[in-house]
Amino acid sequence: MKQDQAEVAPVARPGETGHALADQSGTDWILNEVEAVKDVILSEPVEMEHMVVGDVHGDLSGLKLDLQAAGYIHEQGDWIAGRKVFVQMGDVIDRGPEGRAADVFLRNLQTQARQAGGDVVRILGNHELQFLQAILSIEDCDRLRNRMDWLINGGINLLLELGLVSETTYVDLLAGVTLMSDYHGAKETSIERDSLIKFKTLDDFFGDLKTDIANGNIVAAYSAGGRLFIHGGALPHITGEMTIDEVVEYLNKRLRDAVERKDFADKIFNIGYSRGGKGDAGIFWADYYRDIRSGKDIVKQIIGHTPEVRKGSEVRKTINDKCINVDVGHAEYYGGNRGYLVMKNNVANAYSLKKVKVPVDTDAITLELPSNLSDPTNENLVVLDM
Repeated sequence: MKQDQAEVAPVARPGETGHALADQSGTDWILNEVEAVKDVILSEPVEMEHMVVGDVHGDLSGLKLDLQAAGYIHEQGDWIAGRKVFVQMGDVIDRGPEGRAADVFLRNLQTQARQAGGDVVRILGNHELQFLQAILSIEDCDRLRNRMDWLINGGINLLLELGLVSETTYVDLLAGVTLMSDYHGAKETSIERDSLIKFKTLDDFFGDLKTDIANGNIVAAYSAGGRLFIHGGALPHITGEMTIDEVVEYLNKRLRDAVERKDFADKIFNIGYSRGGKGDAGIFWADYYRDIRSGKDIVKQIIGHTPEVRKGSEVRKTINDKCINVDVGHAEYYGGNRGYLVMKNNVANAYSLKKVKVPVDTDAITLELPSNLSDPTNENLVVLDM
């Protein structure tokens, strides 16, 4: 007699919802569609499929999981996406433990992708900008202030990753910098001289960052599908009457010139009121909620920079579809989330990866109470009259 066989559901492949995969720690994740960012119509079709990931912040494992889920890399981390394009929106370093490793990974992946006819677009974030300002600032007052700002905003993680400081050394180093209230007249302390040596070592490690900017391997802006890709956001005082392609050319030249001249006075670098600065926010500092979401006159753009700082955060967009925010908060500091955007033909769709919930066997749970709690003669036993 022929035995009946149960129908087996097809296994989802990379890039398809329902696809399950494990990260480096062995945790299982399932790929899901983000209903709030589904079938967003692009102004122009993209010739090659684009995948977009927001701020990494040292979460190399999460970055690789996203790329593997979309079918852009295999388990060993090499490029398998052919002529597709991957865009990383900046803030690769700080906050997490593997910022330098993530930077090296993206640099190597960019080379592999271009050899295969595809591309990896690396956009500069405000954390990389702060690092450059801390290294390259000419005036003593600017260098001290920028160094303090970078350290406070997560630079400690890069120092720790490279083995340049310990937790104890960092506390002393930061105190030595922050207590210098008069940046213009302060004399260098022994701590400050020590920090200069450490920053010189960082400059040696990250010399390729400046080279990548000079060669166009790291950019301030990019365009595809009729949208501007930029880290924080572009407000009207930046874009003016220019076309998106003109804006990209303008911003990338401003970045290259600033690094070459060691001068970051241009308005594109301004922090702005929304993040504690002055005036209108530049492209690295514009805030999604305070500057972009309510902006009626902004050009269509894709941004990172502003996470929700919670578990379960996903790619989100403005009601009028003008802005898509892909910063889901990868690092544990922001929620440890996973997610990305895919642009194919003339539509964009967002995806999230959710941890597989392991069911708890309640029958296997036993509760043992001290024997004296069930003894009615126990003087410490309190019975509540409900």
